[in-house]
Amino acid sequence: GAEASTDSPDPKPDPVADALSARADAARATAKLYDKRFLPQLNVSASAGLRGQFDTLFPFYAAGIGLEFPLADGGEGAAQADAARADARALELRRAQRSAEQARTLTRRRLRLVQARRNVELADRFVQAAHVQLEDVTQRFEESAASPNELSQARARLGQANAQLLTAKLDRVRAALALER
Repeated sequence: GAEASTDSPDPKPDPVADALSARADAARATAKLYDKRFLPQLNVSASAGLRGQFDTLFPFYAAGIGLEFPLADGGEGAAQADAARADARALELRRAQRSAEQARTLTRRRLRLVQARRNVELADRFVQAAHVQLEDVTQRFEESAASPNELSQARARLGQANAQLLTAKLDRVRAALALER
């Protein structure tokens, strides 16, 4: 039926955890950029066009190469790199907490399914016992050894046992469905 095994596949991919990991990666990459702020930078530029003076036009070409060496930024780059690393750690912690909570939820759902299966087995035993008791009381009633009240009570116990069995089966189905989510 609608039963799921407790050996269900690994948890489904979590887009929120994936997004947190991606944001943490981006924050680490930002920190690396700020760490490289004192590396020399090579700049290349070129331009071309026409220039004119009065009525005369002439072609213009220019090219340039520059090398820049940043000297200091007053600690701003280091602070931004540290902030980016802190953001990355915070995002990874949130992702880890989310993953741990999902693992706990999955464990609770698996345990609920195991308990629901046990409850079905127990309720089934109660139904069997109520059947045996009803047969015994019915036979004694036919032999005039049991009262109509005893027969009525035995039937009521069987009805209650059947109701408990149905409730236990419904709980088992709900637990199996919760595990699939």
